[in-house]
Amino acid sequence: MDTGDTMNKQQGAGEADLDSGVLSGFIGYALKRAYLNFQSDFIDSVSHLGLRPGQFAALSIIIDNPDISQSRLARALAIERSGVVLIVDELEGGI
Repeated sequence: MDTGDTMNKQQGAGEADLDSGVLSGFIGYALKRAYLNFQSDFIDSVSHLGLRPGQFAALSIIIDNPDISQSRLARALAIERSGVVLIVDELEGGI
């Protein structure tokens, strides 16, 4: 099988094979598709915990750094502090 054909043809749930054409030549397109696949698998693996990926990431950092401030947590997660406030409020309210 030609790797070009493999890269160009994408199959989604219920979709026919699609030719992604020139998109397959862009690293950003490949990275986005890889991210979407990873995110889907990740959500499947932690959904039984009732956590979203951002909540899981925040908890993981908090567990290893129990005295971390919300400002530092925001920097570690690369999100705005207001986003951390929402995550912390959700976690404090019970998941």
